[in-house]
Amino acid sequence: MFFKLSLLLFVLFKLYSWFKSNQLRKRLHSVLESLADRNPKQILLINGSPRKNRSTATMLEAMITHLKAKSSSVSCRIVHIEDYHLLPCRGCAGCVTKSEDVCPLRRSSEDRFEELIEELKACDAFVITSPVYVGMVSSQIKVFLDRIAPYYHRPILMGKPCIIAIATAAAYGPRVAKQLAEPIYFMGAYPVAHLVTKAIKPLTATSPALMRACEHMLAYTALPHSEWEPHWRACYQYCFSRTLFGEVGFNPPDRAYWAQQGWLTPPCQYYFYPCRVSFAKRCVFGGFRAAFQVSMKIMRAMRMKYNSPKEAPQGE
Repeated sequence: MFFKLSLLLFVLFKLYSWFKSNQLRKRLHSVLESLADRNPKQILLINGSPRKNRSTATMLEAMITHLKAKSSSVSCRIVHIEDYHLLPCRGCAGCVTKSEDVCPLRRSSEDRFEELIEELKACDAFVITSPVYVGMVSSQIKVFLDRIAPYYHRPILMGKPCIIAIATAAAYGPRVAKQLAEPIYFMGAYPVAHLVTKAIKPLTATSPALMRACEHMLAYTALPHSEWEPHWRACYQYCFSRTLFGEVGFNPPDRAYWAQQGWLTPPCQYYFYPCRVSFAKRCVFGGFRAAFQVSMKIMRAMRMKYNSPKEAPQGE
């Protein structure tokens, strides 16, 4: 009986998800058709490969071809992360516990990390790519992910749709895409698609998956935030960060930042700004946040209890 009930609930959930995604697809398609040329969009494409003319760069060129075919007002620019000479993180944690300004790597004249961050802030949407090296992202992307540690706690890319794209010879593409998507969610961006191109079957400008991903990203740039409908992963990541960094607030700079952005007030209970959140997501993540808050407060109380100095026994 339990198995049948579980199967029924699973089928109903899948049907509901298909219905909602179909509605969203139609809405994005209508937005894309009405996208006016007078509304230019800046798309930043980050090549995370050390090589500038191989499969990763070829995939980015295919994206540019399709994006410009859909809208002549789109401005696309490829940047090669290798050119920014990013220095590896030293793990001092000063950028997290204090401020990004205390990072010792900022004093280097060669390091262009801040320039890359400013370009990400200025764009309307972005694509971040990486080849698969030994089942993981490239070393260039790994250094970038280490350097954005303060923005895990204090997001800066809210409302920016993006695409996670991976180039692989044969295997590990989907797994590496998930690895790369995790910190991008923490930074506040909204991945609309994961793309994987393989050496044996590379993606081109006419590949259905690439076309659909580019069209969705472009449509999201024109869709008002109030019309967005964040998927489950995005809502989970936001609620987790809001509770841990903002409400519980083990790190004072994190809590101050979240309060300053207005994310701790009721309109932003489930995402960075008021948008469409289904009843099911409200129930699930409302309960998740309440349970997480209680568990964090219990852990804090236990830590304070065991760390408090014990009274010395009084002598006779």
